Amino acid sequence: MKLTGYIAAVSLTLISLEAIPCGSYSYKPSEYYTFYTTDKFYYIEQKDAPDPNITEWQQYVSGKATYEDVYDVVYKYSYDEMSGILGCISRKDSSRNSFVQSLIDTRDTDAVEYLMLAKRCEITREHRNDKWWYPSKEDMEFNDLQPIVDQALAYKGTKFGSRYMLQAIRAAYTMGEDSLCIDIWDRYLTKAPESAVKRMSGEYIGGIYFKRGDYDRAMQLYSQGDYVSTGFWWSANKTAKSDIDRIKVLYKYNPRSPELDLLVQNICREAEVRANEYIFDGSDYSEEFQKQYGREDSDWGYGYTSFRYNRVRYMELRDFALEAAADKQCGNRAMWQYAAAFLTLLDNDVKLAKEYITKAEQLPGTPLVKTNIKILHVMMDALTGSYDAAFDARMLPHLKWLCGLVESNISDRVINEYDDNWVFDNYSFYYYNDMLRKLTVSIMAPRYMKKGRDTQALLTVGMSSEYLRTLIRYREKHPKVGYGEGSEWNPDFYTDVFGMMDTVRVESLIKYKQILNKGGNTPSERFMAAKCYKNDDYYNEVIGTKYMRILRFDKAVEYLSKVSKGYDRTLNIFEYFYADPFGKYKSENPISDYKLSYATQMLDLERIMSVVRNSDMKAEAAYRYALGISMANEQCWALLRYYNGNNYNFKNDRYDLWGATLSKSVDKYVKEATSLTNNKLLTDGWCFSNCDRYASYFN
Repeated sequence: MKLTGYIAAVSLTLISLEAIPCGSYSYKPSEYYTFYTTDKFYYIEQKDAPDPNITEWQQYVSGKATYEDVYDVVYKYSYDEMSGILGCISRKDSSRNSFVQSLIDTRDTDAVEYLMLAKRCEITREHRNDKWWYPSKEDMEFNDLQPIVDQALAYKGTKFGSRYMLQAIRAAYTMGEDSLCIDIWDRYLTKAPESAVKRMSGEYIGGIYFKRGDYDRAMQLYSQGDYVSTGFWWSANKTAKSDIDRIKVLYKYNPRSPELDLLVQNICREAEVRANEYIFDGSDYSEEFQKQYGREDSDWGYGYTSFRYNRVRYMELRDFALEAAADKQCGNRAMWQYAAAFLTLLDNDVKLAKEYITKAEQLPGTPLVKTNIKILHVMMDALTGSYDAAFDARMLPHLKWLCGLVESNISDRVINEYDDNWVFDNYSFYYYNDMLRKLTVSIMAPRYMKKGRDTQALLTVGMSSEYLRTLIRYREKHPKVGYGEGSEWNPDFYTDVFGMMDTVRVESLIKYKQILNKGGNTPSERFMAAKCYKNDDYYNEVIGTKYMRILRFDKAVEYLSKVSKGYDRTLNIFEYFYADPFGKYKSENPISDYKLSYATQMLDLERIMSVVRNSDMKAEAAYRYALGISMANEQCWALLRYYNGNNYNFKNDRYDLWGATLSKSVDKYVKEATSLTNNKLLTDGWCFSNCDRYASYFN
């Protein structure tokens, strides 16, 4: 009965200790979007594009009116307020509205008369389109659209010719006079200069052709200008069989449409997500997992399950992108070549992708696209690098350049978002920092480690983990405080480099710490070391913990004793420093110097086992040593780990491996103790009271 109660108590303890003191779910930097052609998506704060009709009115008054004032007059003034401007002009009044004041100053009655006609057309069309409007005879006199058509067509001036034709088309369209609309378009507007007014008129003509089933003409009219209207997609859906076909159709009618950049970007990002579902960037996934979900030999490091299902579609876009990049009539040719290179890379043909990206660098394109082409080229070089000293030297200028982009493009929004999110969960708000992390953490570091260069991997990741935080002076604004003294969160233990420090060999971490303190031996080491976090307490604490995992308590004491008094109170796991690893008691409050005390006691037990001759004393020390290992591996997990439970930011499979190794060590010392003594009181009392799982050794 007592034994059953003990098992239940242990089970409850394990459940209560299932915790993740280091944070929430986090994705890998490899899952950041790479392909980025336009600031209309994802990273840049969304702002409504200015209305081209309003900006053209601003140009008309030579920029003497604000956008807001023009907008108010054109879209918000009533007919009577429009009419009132004429009175202001005749009286030479002044106005708080800069647009009205400009019209007064120039005595521009022509503009006011046009605006009055446009407002009258707007009001009349609203009434005519309202199914609940029942006009009287007097209403019909004012709301007759034919006089508006006649007045617009009678205009003989030059300043507002296209605008008057727009009102004529609007009125005729509402009257159902489609043929008249087309006639006005053909006679007055087809050869008119490109403008927002002409495009607005074309929308109505496109709608007429759409109703008639002439989708080619409709799309030609709908696709003009920077903005592709919904009508274009209605028309395209009638003829195009896929999203790639719709891109081709838009390109046919407007090869310089900025909308194409966004459409291509969306498909490339979809392809990246599909190719990126299973990533093998140094993770210790099983061979069976790799066989089931992806190719282990992928240069890009991606699995292919979903990408392969859609490969034909992606390659269709790739081939069309190559055609567009070669077309001198195309706008932003570099973007198309960039897309072809990226899709080829996702298809795992790195050699061909590098040929494409090299050509993309030579083609005309927007500054944003040209910069991102270079970023992708750097990534490709990293994917095929030798990861030796020569590679370090070749990559150094690229890393300096990318760090320069991070530094020179910081905005208030970046600072605010970082303060709120600490780059947790791969929250994306700064493209250049995202790409620095993706390059260093997901591409370079795993390959350095495969070459046995763990310290270089740490330097690479340490630089990208810390750089932005240093630039925005995050630590100065958020100083660490001890447990119970305010904010108890320490982001030092939730960075990419900490995840690596937690898993690499302790010798590599010691060498990393030495390089940080001395500044490095090569230009590459010196550049990266200068940007890494430097804090002896931080590194000594982690090194001491890692030595405890491999039962090197002499070295653990050496490093943990160097940690400043009270530093352990800033650890995120400090609140779990309460259970006695030797099973005697549980403190109500966290215990300072918890790890150092444990390591010191374990070192004392080692000395007893090696020096004392009395077999019972040796056996008792061995039992106690085994219990100390077992408790640190389970109930007192915070001695050896920095999280417990499921944490996807770090490779918790390593914790499982260490746990299995420590369990074998427990077995070893329990067996050694049982071979040293026949003292039944000692074996029964120790093992059944404190370590019942080993009762089988005494049966």
